[in-house]
Amino acid sequence: MQARSLRGGITIVSATVGVLALAACGSDRGGTSTAPTAVGPSSGAIVTARDHDDSHGGEVEGAVTSLVSGTSCPTLGFMIGTTKVSVTMATIFEEGTCASIVLGARVEVEGTRQADNSILASKIEVEENEGEEREGEGVITSLKAGTACPTLTFFIGSIQVNVTTATMFEHGTCADLTVGRRVHVKGNTVGGVVTATRIEIQNESPGHPEIEGDARISSLVAGTSCPTLQFKVEQWTVTLQASTEFVNGTCANIAVGKKVGVKGTVTSDHLVLATKIVFKNDDDD
Repeated sequence: MQARSLRGGITIVSATVGVLALAACGSDRGGTSTAPTAVGPSSGAIVTARDHDDSHGGEVEGAVTSLVSGTSCPTLGFMIGTTKVSVTMATIFEEGTCASIVLGARVEVEGTRQADNSILASKIEVEENEGEEREGEGVITSLKAGTACPTLTFFIGSIQVNVTTATMFEHGTCADLTVGRRVHVKGNTVGGVVTATRIEIQNESPGHPEIEGDARISSLVAGTSCPTLQFKVEQWTVTLQASTEFVNGTCANIAVGKKVGVKGTVTSDHLVLATKIVFKNDDDD
C-alpha cells in the first residue's frame, strides 16, 4: 500500500506498528506495560512490567524517554512515554536529585495531574536499575558516530545499545547492524544503556507502515544534532539519518515553526525514521 499525503498532518498508511519493548527479566513488581513513545536521542522507551501510568491520578512510573527542549534543572520537564512531567523548585527528590533525571533513568513520580494530562511533580524517587537484564526487539534508528564494529553503538528509538567483542550474534554479524534493520537484543542495563550479550538479526521487518504528510516542527529534541537530529511534530518524533533526502534545504534548516513534508517509516509508537524531508512555504499545499 502506498503512503498518501494529507494537508495539515501526518497520516499513517497502516495501523500495524511494531513496538519495541525491552522487558526486564525477573521483575516481581506489578503494573501495566506501556507502549514506548520515543522522543529521546532516539527515541523508544525501555518498557518493563513495572512501568505504570495512573491516567486518572497524579502518579507515573517508568523510564525517562526524553527531556523537554528548553527546560533545565531546577524547572526541568521530561517525558515518561506519552506523559509529560514538570519539575519545580518545590519538588522533593528521593535517592537522587534533579540532575539524576537523564534518558533511561527509572523514576517514580507523584504529583498533580494537570488539564493537559501532564503531571506537576511534588515528589520524584529515582529508582536503582543498575544491572537489570533486558530483552526485546525493534528497528535500528541510528548508529552512533565514531563507533564501529566490533564495538559499535546503535539506537533503537531512545534506547542506546552497546556492542562488545563478547556480544554473540545469531543469523548475522556485527556488519549487519544497519539503520532500518530489525534486531532482537538481550543484554544488561546500566545507567539506561543496554550492553548487548546477544543480538539476533531479523531477516524481515514486517508491520512497519510508511507515513507521509505535512506539518510544522513544534520542537527540537535536546541532545540531538545533524545528521541524526530529532524533532517533534505534535505527538510524533521524527528521526533524521545520514541517508535522509532533503528538498529545498538541508538538515541545518530544521527549525521550530518550519513547515515540512515528512516521508518515512514508523519504527515504534509515534516514532518516524525519515527517508525524505521537503521544506515548504506557508502557502504550499
